[in-house]
Amino acid sequence: MKKSDIVKVDGQKTQVVKKVKFPLGVKLAIIIGLVVLISLGTVTFLNSYFSGRDVRLTAEISNLSVNYRCAKMAENEILRMRNSAFQLLGLMNSIGNSSLELTRQSQVSFYERNGDVASINILGLGDIENRNVNIPNEQFFIENKIDSSLIQTFFMQNTETVMRSCAGETVVLNPSPIFGVPVITIFFPYKENGLDQTCAITFSLEAISEVLDIDTVNTTFLVNDSSALLFHPDTERVLRGETMESHPLVTYMKGSVQNGTERKQVQFEDDVQVEEGKPAEKQKFLGAYSRIDTGDIGVYTTVPLDYVLEGVVDTMHKNIYITLLVFFISTMVILLVMMRFVPKTRN
Repeated sequence: MKKSDIVKVDGQKTQVVKKVKFPLGVKLAIIIGLVVLISLGTVTFLNSYFSGRDVRLTAEISNLSVNYRCAKMAENEILRMRNSAFQLLGLMNSIGNSSLELTRQSQVSFYERNGDVASINILGLGDIENRNVNIPNEQFFIENKIDSSLIQTFFMQNTETVMRSCAGETVVLNPSPIFGVPVITIFFPYKENGLDQTCAITFSLEAISEVLDIDTVNTTFLVNDSSALLFHPDTERVLRGETMESHPLVTYMKGSVQNGTERKQVQFEDDVQVEEGKPAEKQKFLGAYSRIDTGDIGVYTTVPLDYVLEGVVDTMHKNIYITLLVFFISTMVILLVMMRFVPKTRN
């Protein structure tokens, strides 16, 4: 805007034009607009910060709760398998050689109630190896088109594990790559008639899958004491016999969890393949850990942090849009009011 004054120069009147840099209306609009912008921006930031913190705390509690619940259900399923198998063995021992038909009927009855059990084997090494007992579920092998001799191949490949279990240690392995179907084998120490043996129970992961696959957001997987993958929602990873020793959550927990610590949660980063053909991207996760004493099984549950904070981020974006809209409207209203009601500068 420009302002003109009449002055005398050498006795003659001359009009001098002066430039007004910031009219009052523009100044007022800028000041009030900045106040509105800073105020609403501060409110948006604080609201997003505290909401994000509360949402994250709730997600941590929920993730840890899901992890603990999955660990307890998996442990209960494992103990159920062990107790059922030991009851069958106890019944067979009580029958002895007095009735082979009764022994056979007890086995058939057991597998009718426990169709997901593939085989029960009593194994020993050295002089007692000839006392091994094999109780296969023939129906399981037929339905899954598996050669029943593969179970013996698996045991021959893991004689060290058999020795560990005979010495009193419970060990869990993943024989899925050999069988071609998702199964798990648990070696329980077994003493009968003073002999140091192991009871190897091989069963389908279907039962564990039913109790663990309870959430579409949280991902729960199981690993054994050597970080070999036992269960994962992605069955193909189990069939490939993958190891999780390089997984950042497993690596952290193996290095930080002390003896006696059975539950813990931490934030970690992992490479995620977002789109096929593109490099993996770093993503943040919340990871919870629980330990199953039976077989020293690690139960891990993860949830993407971006998913947890998705609602907070969306709300923050909406608040930013509202702040900018209020800033624009307030500025325009002030300018219009000043143009209409403030008298114009006259010559």
